[in-house]
Amino acid sequence: MPPGLKPALWQAAKIAVPVLSSVLALVIVGQFIDWRAALDDALRAPPWAMAAGVALIWLQLSLCGLRLRLLALSFGAEMPLRAATSVWSLSYLGGLVLPTSVGSELVKGAALLGWTRLPVTIIGLLALERLAAILALLLLVLIAAPLAAWRIGSEYTLPLGMLCALAFAAICFGLAMRQRAAAGLRWLLTACRVPVGVVDKLVAAVGAAPLGRVVGLSLAIHLMTLIVIGLLLFGFSSPSPLLEAALGGPLVTFASLLPISVGGFGVREGAFILVLGPMGVDASQAVGVALAWWGVQVMAGLTAAATAAAWLLASRQKRVQRELSA
Repeated sequence: MPPGLKPALWQAAKIAVPVLSSVLALVIVGQFIDWRAALDDALRAPPWAMAAGVALIWLQLSLCGLRLRLLALSFGAEMPLRAATSVWSLSYLGGLVLPTSVGSELVKGAALLGWTRLPVTIIGLLALERLAAILALLLLVLIAAPLAAWRIGSEYTLPLGMLCALAFAAICFGLAMRQRAAAGLRWLLTACRVPVGVVDKLVAAVGAAPLGRVVGLSLAIHLMTLIVIGLLLFGFSSPSPLLEAALGGPLVTFASLLPISVGGFGVREGAFILVLGPMGVDASQAVGVALAWWGVQVMAGLTAAATAAAWLLASRQKRVQRELSA
């Protein structure tokens, strides 16, 4: 096999697998709902709920920019808040329309090239930010899962609650002891044959990163997502929208972020049915809420990305003019 063929096949698989997974998931979901009814429900989403959702996502993107800026500082990279928010706005839209495994991170990595040319900094930033976001979401899932099981009267509520409590404690303990994990991280990276200079930079950045604040910001970002889902459920006259969003939202969000689909399609709709169905939400209505949520994300992503692109272009032009005048 030619040397360059393996990486090419791997990249092709990273795109093809999510596409096929989305198609398969949408076909399976279609066996349980009427797509026309679900689409009609999505189009009947109240304008006020859509507008409030867009505003909340804009606020989320601002917090994402703050999180990225805090992590960039731990790598010694000075990144203004407006620039970090712009990078996130562009990557957010990419994650909605591209394969989840490559969309958001690919766009974000490309945008970060405008602020640093060091691959170790870009990779470290992406990895730490993804870690913080996943840990925060896992904490919410571990709280919501046993409560959701209790809500639907599952016989596995107690063992699930005990398992989630142990996992929650383990994550909190890991965050508290992260400074002592530096030796383990150094050994792991060295065993993977990562260059010594890169290992030193990554270990130092992990030690300097304000993970507590970053995870806290991530929790706030995820909670806003639950509010958006709750507003849409309320607009669809769901029986108990806030409770359904609080208990089912973390599980739905986690499923939609799995790197096995294109923009979460298929997986997101299936998760809404599986999670909200036992809570009394009709399957077609659940998919209608999922589609409306995606629509809110797209509207917010388009407007935020357009604003970010305009700002980045103006900033680039100013930088070029300064260099020419110098």
